[in-house]
Amino acid sequence: NATPSFHPLDYLSVVRRRLWWLVTPLVLALITAAALIAFLPRTYNSGATISVAIPVLSQELVGSAQRVTAEERFRSIQQVLLSQPVLERVVREEGFDRTMPMPEALALLRNRIVPEFPRPEVNLPPGALTQFRIAYSDATPHATQRIANRIADVFVQESSGKRAIRSAETSVF
Repeated sequence: NATPSFHPLDYLSVVRRRLWWLVTPLVLALITAAALIAFLPRTYNSGATISVAIPVLSQELVGSAQRVTAEERFRSIQQVLLSQPVLERVVREEGFDRTMPMPEALALLRNRIVPEFPRPEVNLPPGALTQFRIAYSDATPHATQRIANRIADVFVQESSGKRAIRSAETSVF
């Protein structure tokens, strides 16, 4: 009852006989990767992170029924971000309206903007949001970065303008 002994060169001969088992998947993977690189469209993503200050109001001014949840705050930010005035201003400033009709440019821009909201932090009061991200994707890296910055800039200006109007109306009231 003799047990067969294997020499290290026996392993080399097994690899040599089954070389196609190793080479074929590697070649197929390289061909697939090359085809994907050649035929898939290039898309670049850029984003801007916007920090939000938590408003400080007296408890006497704000009743418990008027507290805003995080979801309501996200929805409000998203509505302002994707609103007609913000998008039209970005379209005009970036010159999209020179190459395509305004409704088509607005739809294109709206489809490429993705607001990203973090999970609400446990230590913050309900409805508080410290920051969120505006992501934009396009075919060229420089345009993607420029447009993402423009969207963030226009959003901040629009939000500040609305907040100033609301503040003035409140003080008049």
